[in-house]
Amino acid sequence: MEKYYLHFADAVHVVKAEDGECLKRINPHIKPVVIPLASIGTIPVLRSPSCSTQRQPKVLIWGNLSLGNISSGYTALMPALEQAQIGQMTRISVLGRIPYKEFLRKSGAMGRYLDYIERTDDLDAFLGQFDLVIIPDLGGSGQKFRCLDALRLGKCVVGFDIAFAGLPKHSRPYFARCQDPQDLAYQIKKLLAPGEWQEMGREGQRVFIQHFGFESFQRKWCSLIGSIPPLQGRG
Repeated sequence: MEKYYLHFADAVHVVKAEDGECLKRINPHIKPVVIPLASIGTIPVLRSPSCSTQRQPKVLIWGNLSLGNISSGYTALMPALEQAQIGQMTRISVLGRIPYKEFLRKSGAMGRYLDYIERTDDLDAFLGQFDLVIIPDLGGSGQKFRCLDALRLGKCVVGFDIAFAGLPKHSRPYFARCQDPQDLAYQIKKLLAPGEWQEMGREGQRVFIQHFGFESFQRKWCSLIGSIPPLQGRG
């Protein structure tokens, strides 16, 4: 379809620039338009940094551990956390959507330092308890709604490269990208220090508002629809 039909379209929506480049390699006449995903939840007003600079962040590992790419990242991370002695430094919670016995099996020796929650009915309220959100995915495609939601809520997000697919470059760091499980464990240990995680979370929320908030999403779609001749003047 990409090779024989998509070039007839006035525009082809993609959520990442990389997706558009991939389509153009298949058919150079395709006209991709990048409009990323959006998270339409409430954007909270973050507390002043002075309110939390001296406390240690509360840490959450978040992902459906029944899915292969997430489970593989999680199980690879566990021995790295244990080797770095993260469990002796802080308690970590896990939101994993699998039965407790399965969680214990995947967690190994690190499990004794983890608090497990299978599901939550109010995601925003639940995430509001945490400061540092770890997205353990090793693969998958597209943008991660978990990453966008964490940025929206002003959380400091840590993960492997795939967790940040489609996020824009920025002059200041607003997430912690890690190369491997050992690097991720190192970043967690580094971010446990007071003052390290707060500004990254605040910067992430600023980037979210600029690029992924509903108003930005709406503006980009209206611009796209207004640029297509058969749709001009409608709505």
